[in-house]
Parts: sequence; structure tokens; C-alpha cells
Amino acid sequence: MQSRVDEKVKELASLMRLIAFARQNAVELDADISAYCLELALDALKQKLKAAGGDTLAEAGPELHRVAVH
Repeated sequence: MQSRVDEKVKELASLMRLIAFARQNAVELDADISAYCLELALDALKQKLKAAGGDTLAEAGPELHRVAVH
């Protein structure tokens, strides 16, 4: 059971990194609406990761911290 939870946390963290990268690119391209929507998606995944038992920044990695903290 624990390995299944660990796998879910890893997958959520991976998805967060992907969305954080896309959000940062949207910001750099001045695609404000896209950046906003990606920020909402990122916030939802942070909540989901926390509920799954993961530490948001520790699980997702330092690159997410740089992007998400803005």
C-alpha cells in the first residue's frame, strides 16, 4: 500500500514540474491567461500532493520552488 502512495506522490510531483515549466514559459511569453490557468492547475496539484502525503516542495524538487514561489 505504501509503495502505491509513494508512486502517486512521485507522479503528482512530476506533473507539477511539467506544469511549473509550462507556466514559467507562459509568463516569459506574456501569455497572461495561459499563465494564470497553469497557476490554478499548479495550485490544485499542490493540494492533491499534500493530501497524498507528500511534501510539495521536497517531492517536486528545487526547480518547482523557484517557479512556484515567484
